Amino acid sequence: MNKDTSVIDIEYIFNVDLTYLFKRTDVQGKAAVSRAEGIYNHNIYLHQSLPEMRFEKADDIWSLSGEPENTYKVYLYSLQFISLLNNGYEQSDDLKYLEKIEQILESWISFENNSTDKRVWYDFAVANRVIVITHYLMLCKRANYELNPVFKKKMAIAMLKNGEYLFSDEHYVDNNHGIMMDRALLQLSLFFRYESFGEKWLKKAINRLEKQIKISFTKEYINVENSPEYHYHTYHLFEELQAFLDINKINLAENTLGYILKEIYKQHLHLLKPDLTYPLIGDTNHKYFNNGKYIPDSIVFPETGLAILKKKKSYLTLKSGFSNTSHKHFDDLSFTFSYKGTDLFIDSGKYNYDNKSKYRKYVVSAMAHNTIVVDDKNYSLNLDNQNQLGISSYHLENDFAGVEVTNNLYEDINITRRLIHIYPNLIILVDDIKSNNDHKYSQVFNLNGTLNFNAMTKEQVIGHHHKGNLKLEMNQHLPTDYISSYHGYEDEENIRGFNSISFAKLEPCYNMEFVHQKKREAKFLTSILAAEDNAVDNEVKEFTLLKEDKTNLVFSVEDNKGMLSLYHYEYTEGIKRIFDIKDILYKYSASSRELVIDMKDDTSDFEFACYLLVNNKIVKKEGYRDAIKFHFNSIPSGNISIWLFIRNKDDHDIKILKKQEISQI
Repeated sequence: MNKDTSVIDIEYIFNVDLTYLFKRTDVQGKAAVSRAEGIYNHNIYLHQSLPEMRFEKADDIWSLSGEPENTYKVYLYSLQFISLLNNGYEQSDDLKYLEKIEQILESWISFENNSTDKRVWYDFAVANRVIVITHYLMLCKRANYELNPVFKKKMAIAMLKNGEYLFSDEHYVDNNHGIMMDRALLQLSLFFRYESFGEKWLKKAINRLEKQIKISFTKEYINVENSPEYHYHTYHLFEELQAFLDINKINLAENTLGYILKEIYKQHLHLLKPDLTYPLIGDTNHKYFNNGKYIPDSIVFPETGLAILKKKKSYLTLKSGFSNTSHKHFDDLSFTFSYKGTDLFIDSGKYNYDNKSKYRKYVVSAMAHNTIVVDDKNYSLNLDNQNQLGISSYHLENDFAGVEVTNNLYEDINITRRLIHIYPNLIILVDDIKSNNDHKYSQVFNLNGTLNFNAMTKEQVIGHHHKGNLKLEMNQHLPTDYISSYHGYEDEENIRGFNSISFAKLEPCYNMEFVHQKKREAKFLTSILAAEDNAVDNEVKEFTLLKEDKTNLVFSVEDNKGMLSLYHYEYTEGIKRIFDIKDILYKYSASSRELVIDMKDDTSDFEFACYLLVNNKIVKKEGYRDAIKFHFNSIPSGNISIWLFIRNKDDHDIKILKKQEISQI
């Protein structure tokens, strides 16, 4: 520290009263007093995910430790518990909390000056304890609580030291921690408003924040830190910043913050699932955002590398691409899928931030995501190779969507995943993998741990979930070598089948992989159908593969209302629906016992044939013709039904059958 405190107006520092200030925590009412009382009585509480610890005297606090240790120490050195004492005073006006803080800060200053623990001078810890301390000093001013003069000088020196850390570009990071540093430096600068360096601190904080608002979000207004939870966290930091600037009459050079925040909030709503929780992409916990609303419209963010395909009761994400490695998992090509309130294909969550933890290593790994994994390994992730993966193309319609994503980050390997979603409950995956060398290729799935499976082979997996009577059927339409499955499994070398929806907590889930062993090129063609017993809403009940080759996929689907649809996915052009038929239109004459079928068809590429059945026996046939025009005479009495055959004129392998009961005549 190179500033001479003897020429600083120390009394001014301890008389600042900001109209609005940042707070580390803002607990209200009886909860705030209860929490503060516990800390006052020597029980250190930091966060709901961290253990509560007992101390005897203030100097004992800094040796406390809990699991995960790194997170515990950073929160401890952030003085998070003092922020809770601040809240307790705000709600009770009880000066004993301010007295307790003074005692603890005396001890902290000594520890800060002598500790060799690098976490004391970690960006997150420094930024947050500056917020906590400035909050405390302002409460003392408002309470007319007179601090000891010797303590004031020590505190002024400590504030200068922390301010210089925040000011230095050497410690600065271009992510949400940098924003937190700038907010703290901005607030601290107002306590040194009339010092020359105070003005420099303010200008540095403003300049960096103006840069951060531009680099923290893509041009699509999605946060670059690869996690929906951090999208909201960063948005909230800037939302508070706007209030701080407006109320304290501080101007940004560009007056666009309000507009940008509105756009960020709009995109934030697009991220929400039907139950208003966040998808567990990247480092995200299970959290509700109750001030929002679900938007059942599909959307694709190509720059962000995120597609979200939605209907009223279904929600699917597909991830590939990044512009920042912060909070990034090895989740490219990975998808998640929720249907009718049940998460079926799930992400792994964050667990914690301890990169040495074997569980943290697992949840960020490719093997813990719904993706393609090569040789059981992760791929290289850095900003120099980010252009080697992403969303190649997409096609969105009201009833279906197709998205193509790539991952070329495995050395000498190109992977293309084509995902088709027929709303609301059918997913089709076409995974193409090419290399010049032999490899093990795994198509990995992470599934809800409470599913029950009554079939699990390399050709088919069938399971069900008790909630909503959901049935899940997954079929492999091309040969694979074998399937492996894990559920909460670990030994000394391997961890498989866990996910984390809450910080530092794991729960078992199903982790499956279909494998091509020792091949240069491989292909997976997978259909996934989630259906509800006795569903009232429209949903797909049957998928039929008609053709698959290097350039095309042709298939039909039938829903539970009788609609039969034919789709063609030409890989270079995208997916389209060729036609659909719900009911075969007919006229019946009882007097002449004649049945006439006369329908308009939507394409000239197909031809049609028809069988007439009475009491489930074929009694008449009409051969293929260019139009749906058939005339049956002298129909016997009984239960009549029709089979309508539809086939491509140039490729007779593309053929579908529509069955329909007519009546009893």
